[in-house]
Amino acid sequence: MTSQVRRVAVLTADVGEGHLAAARVVADDLRAAAPLTEVTTLDALELLGPVLRVLLRDAYRVQLRYVPRSEER
Repeated sequence: MTSQVRRVAVLTADVGEGHLAAARVVADDLRAAAPLTEVTTLDALELLGPVLRVLLRDAYRVQLRYVPRSEER
């Protein structure tokens, strides 16, 4: 039986340390559970391009500033 390297992409969003920390833990756990797995962590906002990246980051910050309790719903 031959071992085949599997590739996994962990998508995150650079909108706060919580998202980045969670992505790191998922990537580390994948590597530990399956040593032959190639794990890449990608910032999904970077993949969207500069206009959408700025728009989405700013929309989130505006929400937190002006409607902070909206994420509790």
